[in-house]
Amino acid sequence: MRVVLCAIIVSVVLGTGVVSAQGADPEFYPLPCSNTVTANVVALDQSIYYNRFGAFDPNGMMYALERHVIPEVGTEVQPGNARLVSGVRPRPLVLRVNEGDCLEVTLTNLLDPTLTNNVGTRSVSFNVAGMPLAESSMIGSAVGNHATPALAPGQTATYRYYASARGSFHVDSLVSTTGGEGDGGSKAHGLFGAVVVEPAGSTWLRSQVGEAALDAATIGVNPNGTPIIDYTATLLDGTPALAMLDANNEIVHSDLNAIIADVESLDCTGAPPSGSCGEAYREFVVIFHDEIAIRQAYPELKNDVLFHGVRDGFAINYGSGGLGAEVIAVRNGEGPGKDCGECKFEEFFLESWVNGDPAMPTNKDPITGESFEVTYSDDPSNVHHSYIGDPVRFENLHVGAETHVFHLHAHQWLYSPEDENSTYLDSQSISPGTSYSYEINYKGGNRNLMPGDSIFHCHLYPHFAQGMWSLWRTHDVFEDGHVDRNLPDAEIPGGTPNVAIVPIPGRVMPPKPSNDLPGYPFYIAGNAGRRTPQPPMDIDHDGGLPRSQILSSTWTDGPAAIAPHYFTDPVHQRVTSNNPSPNLLGFARRIDTAVLEFLPDNGTPLEQKAMDFHAGQYNPDSALGPAVPITTDYGWPAVGYPSFDSNGNPGYFLVNGLPPQPGAPYSDPCPPTFVDGNGTIRQTPHRTYEAAYIQFDMTINQYGWHDRQARIAVLNHDVFPTLDGTRSPQPLFFRANSGDCITFKATNLMPANLNVDDYQIFTPTDIVGQHIHLVKFDVTASDGAGNGWNYEDGTFSPEEVRERIDANNAYVDPDHDG
Repeated sequence: MRVVLCAIIVSVVLGTGVVSAQGADPEFYPLPCSNTVTANVVALDQSIYYNRFGAFDPNGMMYALERHVIPEVGTEVQPGNARLVSGVRPRPLVLRVNEGDCLEVTLTNLLDPTLTNNVGTRSVSFNVAGMPLAESSMIGSAVGNHATPALAPGQTATYRYYASARGSFHVDSLVSTTGGEGDGGSKAHGLFGAVVVEPAGSTWLRSQVGEAALDAATIGVNPNGTPIIDYTATLLDGTPALAMLDANNEIVHSDLNAIIADVESLDCTGAPPSGSCGEAYREFVVIFHDEIAIRQAYPELKNDVLFHGVRDGFAINYGSGGLGAEVIAVRNGEGPGKDCGECKFEEFFLESWVNGDPAMPTNKDPITGESFEVTYSDDPSNVHHSYIGDPVRFENLHVGAETHVFHLHAHQWLYSPEDENSTYLDSQSISPGTSYSYEINYKGGNRNLMPGDSIFHCHLYPHFAQGMWSLWRTHDVFEDGHVDRNLPDAEIPGGTPNVAIVPIPGRVMPPKPSNDLPGYPFYIAGNAGRRTPQPPMDIDHDGGLPRSQILSSTWTDGPAAIAPHYFTDPVHQRVTSNNPSPNLLGFARRIDTAVLEFLPDNGTPLEQKAMDFHAGQYNPDSALGPAVPITTDYGWPAVGYPSFDSNGNPGYFLVNGLPPQPGAPYSDPCPPTFVDGNGTIRQTPHRTYEAAYIQFDMTINQYGWHDRQARIAVLNHDVFPTLDGTRSPQPLFFRANSGDCITFKATNLMPANLNVDDYQIFTPTDIVGQHIHLVKFDVTASDGAGNGWNYEDGTFSPEEVRERIDANNAYVDPDHDG
């Protein structure tokens, strides 16, 4: 991992001399540029929609490529008469330049000079923190001896920077750095971006596009139907379809994500096989910003102290997925989850089956208020895409005001990517003004080559719940972006776009989808607008409720949904008598009747086909032959399906290759053998932990302080001693050696709700899961939650099991009395 700190004073020592920027010496020396890349950029006012529920900033400000801007009215772009081309989603500007080259940015201020908002100025500049400037006149701010004017509306200036070192560098305006929500100035409204310095001599390609761009670059097909790609192809207007630079070295695409190819200049001496040094890779730019100045989807998210803590207040790349708007939408009978009676509170807010993908703006019918299409079909949501086995590198920047912790599920990176013995991380604290690079170990899908959605988010939960999260989706079939690959959606007829994922040059592609093998997430046994079911083979003891999902239901909300025993609690009675707020009990929900679909425990036919595919027992193209055993570069067993790269060269697409297991239907993380620290091949030891989740009144010190609704996990044999007080409560520790395999079996013995008390409202908590860091697991089935299109990994409370059984019985036989 590399860290890049923002700094205004930079001095870089080169073999040819010293390049100084904003240093004590006012003279700026000529820059030793190998090449110059240009970018024509504008600053404009642009409304920014953060999600489908309606959170938006009507006073949005942003940098954009000039070619992506057209007049609002008439034919001439002018300050105050500019907007993004329809279909181009507002995103932070990302410019790329190779190490050793220069970046020349020509900036025009198109901000409306008559507009007033809480920023307080209409002037701008273009500051790249930490990159050496060619001369002092390019600073655009009154800094020391180099005071230079900012740009008033209508003015243009050129800035020239030298790319002295790899990494990601903040872009902002030094004119308005304070004011507004969170004292973020113009950044609170979106006026920021990034410059990423790539390996010397590399080329940059678009990574995820709409179908038109991929179709334009497709010049043939391989024997298995995968495309042959011309990465230099152009669209009808002459713009490169996939290349980010045109023939004149001008940046024509400023996508967040890119493929970085031709990286032979990197010195990979001593780099471990688990890394991706020297290989073309996908680059995901992830910019954290907080205290965003937006209008909330619902007024109570701004005005009510209870809801304010779950508003859309934290964001990634102009997208936010806060808990509050999703819960309120369901309770109001609005949005894609309006018919989801089992959607009670927190448990569904990360699920794409219910809500669609995160941070996905939609166009709504002005009369009904219902979404009818996705606003930006080529860039629909905050999902970053790759194929299994693709090398991936995150560039993570923080332009906000509060400290965050970047945490990525199911993947890890080395602090020093070229040292196998370096610290192994999946979380990184990141402060305002800093940036980090994470070179993912073992590539997309990790060592066990898994498909699925890996969530990443701020690990400070209030920030997470206020929208600071996104998904990385690893795919197991080729995605061309065509409409027949649309994702299911309960609100939008025809579903939502599934982007085309451009293959990395030289990397073998997965097979094309088919009816038998539709690819992730289409084989997951879910239904749009509903909570997804538990994974196949996941339930040891069903308590009378086999693997199932609710297809339709009726329900009761509010106090009438609360079971009598909650009301008899004296704390409940005291709190509710002293506080008349309807929100104390308003989020209670009871399912009254339910139509259940019972699912085979060993998987539906599509799930079984997918399990066969990932076990190497499926033949997607009989003409190419079956999968063959392969040992990966880092010594793990896999299987390879014959396929081709985008130049038509044959090769193998690798998948897990082990039989499905409970908790790992598609990517078993436990190989039969492993190599220990002495280089000896040993059988993989297996450890089993059988535990239960319990709730009890837990005293925490000698003064009698206690949590009356404490919830912890204990081993099964410690349940009763802990509940009766003969055993002191302790955290549950897993212990295992490196190379061991752990099976964790958990039973939920807790109530389905947390009762109202002095610290919280009445809160549905019908399911619980176990999420763990740093180890390998199947992200679709062992992540401890329902993230994206994955299964809902968890165990139901006994109260929830009984409620669903009673609701099913009430539907089947309304006269049944229980």
